Amino acid sequence: MLVILGRQRLGAKRFGRNRVLIGYKWPQNTRYLYIVSEFTSLFPGRIKLLRKGDRGYREMLLRDDIYHYFFVNEFFDVFLDHENPVFEKVCIDNWCQEASIAKVGIEQFEQAFNESGIHPELIIHDEHDPAYFTRYAGHSIIRINTVENEVDFINVKYRCSDNSIGIAPMDKVLTHNFQDYWQAVINCNVKHYVFLLNVSGNEKVFGADGIDSNTPIVPKDRNNDIRWWHGTIYYLIFPDRYGVSFSSINERPDNNTEIIKLRQHLGGNIRTIIEKLEHLQNLGIETVYMTPIYKAPSYHRYDVIDHREIDDLLGDINDFKRLLENLHKRDMKIILDIVVNHTSPCAKMFIEAIREGKNSRYWDWYRFLVNNISEVDCTLLENLVRYIENGCRELPAALRSEKPFYESFFNYWGMAKLNHDNENVIEYLIDTMSYWSGYGVDGFRLDVGHALPDDALKKIYNYFAVKDKPVILEVMMGNEHYDYGAVAESSMNYDLRRYIIDFFIYKKITAYEFVSLVMKQYLRMGHPYALSMYNLLGSHDTPRIKSIAGKDRYSDLMDAYTFLFLIHGSPSIYYGDEIGMEGGHDPYCRKPMIWDSSKWDKTIYNYVRHLIYLRKKWDVLRYGFTLLRAKDARSFIIERRWKNNLMIANYGFDEENYEGRMIEKFVIGKYTIRFVKL
Repeated sequence: MLVILGRQRLGAKRFGRNRVLIGYKWPQNTRYLYIVSEFTSLFPGRIKLLRKGDRGYREMLLRDDIYHYFFVNEFFDVFLDHENPVFEKVCIDNWCQEASIAKVGIEQFEQAFNESGIHPELIIHDEHDPAYFTRYAGHSIIRINTVENEVDFINVKYRCSDNSIGIAPMDKVLTHNFQDYWQAVINCNVKHYVFLLNVSGNEKVFGADGIDSNTPIVPKDRNNDIRWWHGTIYYLIFPDRYGVSFSSINERPDNNTEIIKLRQHLGGNIRTIIEKLEHLQNLGIETVYMTPIYKAPSYHRYDVIDHREIDDLLGDINDFKRLLENLHKRDMKIILDIVVNHTSPCAKMFIEAIREGKNSRYWDWYRFLVNNISEVDCTLLENLVRYIENGCRELPAALRSEKPFYESFFNYWGMAKLNHDNENVIEYLIDTMSYWSGYGVDGFRLDVGHALPDDALKKIYNYFAVKDKPVILEVMMGNEHYDYGAVAESSMNYDLRRYIIDFFIYKKITAYEFVSLVMKQYLRMGHPYALSMYNLLGSHDTPRIKSIAGKDRYSDLMDAYTFLFLIHGSPSIYYGDEIGMEGGHDPYCRKPMIWDSSKWDKTIYNYVRHLIYLRKKWDVLRYGFTLLRAKDARSFIIERRWKNNLMIANYGFDEENYEGRMIEKFVIGKYTIRFVKL
């Protein structure tokens, strides 16, 4: 059951997001029940239903959109909402699931579009949401949404912090799902404002109480300054694979022996990473993101035993301090991967919990599905203890066909889910991150961050936001549905990756669809958070981008890279992608780095270096405000504006239609790129 209760009331006649009530009859033998949708990254954990009698409920605030949803319990069993008869498959890459569909707010806008007159209740602006108001480096970005074609034009009348006043025209920057999106960028710190809407020749004022209200809208008194992570250039290192010498494993065809080999430790460590930092400096990298370095049984180390101990195979704390010192000497930052969703059963907290049961101080640190350890089958418990005594390295055969008696990551015994409703768990995670911050770590990526409830994320984020340490979420889908500036600074932008691949490589969507998807995401974030997004074409969880493109789409691959470096956000290179490494799904995307430069794809390497050079040369690419427009089904225009500079890139065509004096012009692939002084 999904019921739209109305809209969030922001003033007497002013409204915001949709108030939505989700409900479902509680399944038998279920302890936890989660709603799963785009707004939870299609993963359970962020929003847990609260049980009342024989049903679970949860009220939420959702943006106007079309959502796919279903319910998942602690064992990842899927339950469809049969009270909603409309179903459709929803997919992330190769994984698909039947799901119910809910049009939240869309039908309201569609009905209004087909009617005459003005609909004041569908003029949407929330000054507390960074998507609608943000200050950034002396600018104020103001946005408002209206019913498609209902308003002819909008001006915003404002007063700056120095008490100067002005009126600025707003640009209609996107029309999507029967909504017009308007934006104005004003060159001062705006203190308060009202909107002046022109409807069929009549001016309507829109203020704090909505239509016909002259009371000014007063936003939060918060300024967002330029931060080092805005537009930074990332490089993702998988420690076990980065510093090792070229291995014949790269030359053999894929087979079972190779899979086994690729899921073992191959010998990379912190010292070998230090030895290869010159490669990153020559490439122009500014920030290194490293996957886990902690004590763990696996080569990927996401099954953490001790968050504060470096795995012996990687080195020790002195090696890590030398890595930090060498990175900072080269003016590079480092982001560490923190596993916040689960631990290995070999973690001391888990061991004590199953040893002492309910009497343990750590019992409530995990989501046990029994009331006490005495309820667990003796044979099952003995096999788990044997697994722990062997270092959690190889799961006993007797456990492989059984589900854990605790909530875990995809029912895997080796990753026991932490209980994020427990304040002690959140304090432990904050203390862990503070420990690494004390050594000079510059920020953190939260593994499976999309599985944490917002209350937990807010506590983590608020602690590190004042310390100038960005918190980046892993979000596999639905980036625009997270409240950046409240729960995190940014997230891994897998959505943008899919849009880029679908347009440039697979050609599954038109330029109109591509532009709409990219702009909608941008407009649903505050500008500083859009600049912070970790934009990627590949990672340790995806096939290599060169393998996706294949030999027949080489020029398309180059165009995809160019877009990554021209658009807002922080572009990332997955180790080896810059030299054209290939590989399919995990574990083939995790082959050792190739250090024999004679085996590099020099065309890709030189191309990426040139894009990094442009990115670092022009501030407009790092900080600029964004506008995308489609010209036809395969052509579009990117505009980035910052201070007195404009970057205009025409994809698929060339025309000299721009304001200002051209400083530089490049033709790269299908792009004609101009940098213009305004």
